[in-house]
Amino acid sequence: MKDKPSYRTDRVAKLLSSSITKVLDERRGFMKTPMLAINHIKMSPDLKLANVYFSFYTLTEMPSSDEISYEKEVEDILNAHAKLLRREISGMVYLKSIPELRFHYDQLLREADKILDLIDRAKGQ
Repeated sequence: MKDKPSYRTDRVAKLLSSSITKVLDERRGFMKTPMLAINHIKMSPDLKLANVYFSFYTLTEMPSSDEISYEKEVEDILNAHAKLLRREISGMVYLKSIPELRFHYDQLLREADKILDLIDRAKGQ
């Protein structure tokens, strides 16, 4: 049985989400990242680790292999700046300790696009 997140972990995740979004908007040029959306944050039960799932939209169509490498590049940039982001967030929120941040590209949008494409193909046949 999967553990249901507690009220506290949900609250901390929402607080972190809004804070991370604000800091990323302010630091986007410095970190050379596209405009990001924080899709969700999964907190560890002890609130010491936050797995941050993000996505972004590209303005141009990229071949899927280029898109995957770009997603990995953005993920690496965010993880490289995680300590800086943590420090910035610590000045914005009141928490006993700011959790370690780990960024992951959220594959959900790509998978949804694949499913919609398969549905469109099935309708066309």
